[in-house]
Amino acid sequence: SVGQKRVHFIRHGEGLHNTWRKAEFAAGRAPHAKRGNFHEVSPELHDPDLTEKGRGEASAAGGLAKACAPQLLVTSPVRRAIQTLMLAFEDAVAEGVPIVAHELCRELFRGTDPSIYDSRRARGALKREFPKIDFDSYVLPEPEESKEFLAGDPVWWQCDSPIIACGDDGPLEVAMVEHGYGFLCWLMSQPEAEIAVATHSLLLLALYHGSLDVHGAAGHASPQVFHTGELRSVLIQESSAAGNVGRLVAYGPALLGDGLVATNGGDAPSLARKRRRAQVAES
Repeated sequence: SVGQKRVHFIRHGEGLHNTWRKAEFAAGRAPHAKRGNFHEVSPELHDPDLTEKGRGEASAAGGLAKACAPQLLVTSPVRRAIQTLMLAFEDAVAEGVPIVAHELCRELFRGTDPSIYDSRRARGALKREFPKIDFDSYVLPEPEESKEFLAGDPVWWQCDSPIIACGDDGPLEVAMVEHGYGFLCWLMSQPEAEIAVATHSLLLLALYHGSLDVHGAAGHASPQVFHTGELRSVLIQESSAAGNVGRLVAYGPALLGDGLVATNGGDAPSLARKRRRAQVAES
């Protein structure tokens, strides 16, 4: 069945790492805060807080959020996104709207040496800091056997993905798109008709350019980069992408399954499947 949801996407407000990066560039240095030099940089760069400006951006977005009526609040498990959600949608939080943290809408990163500000704190620490949020359902636990502080975020520590094998090069663009598509599939499967999501710029880029088609248009006219603290409300409707793919895709299930002979000689119509896509319109 075709599903439809109103979704309010908000990018986190300015974080301490944003101002640190600007300062490094201004000083003529390339920002470098990795696991290899973790003890040489400020500990505030690990899962950093919002700056005062960032808190102001999140509160300002609350003016638009007051016009929304989310039945579910979803956040990245990274603290700057959590803090943004709690400020922007403080009325919904006060009313007791359920809040869920989800690993698949976290900050994305490339390669095998990501920056420490793309890492989150361990699930147990986040639960203690934000007791109103459900971290148990969709956030990976810290490995019990590891004593490494940064290993509390297994996705970042292992430079891997829970839904796609990344190999020796770590997560690349394809993993980013798969995370976005996986999160969108989960989002559309929820029973709530109106949902707010606090997340990050790269995840939003992966969603808008990897999974969301513009209703009545060939594509997005420009890269969909959210500013810090920016809130956009969209109407997302599932639709069949059968008209957008070639006829050969109909043979896919046979080639991945029991073969052409076992499926009526590879008769394309009998093998046809519909890939689900989504259309998005500004709401």
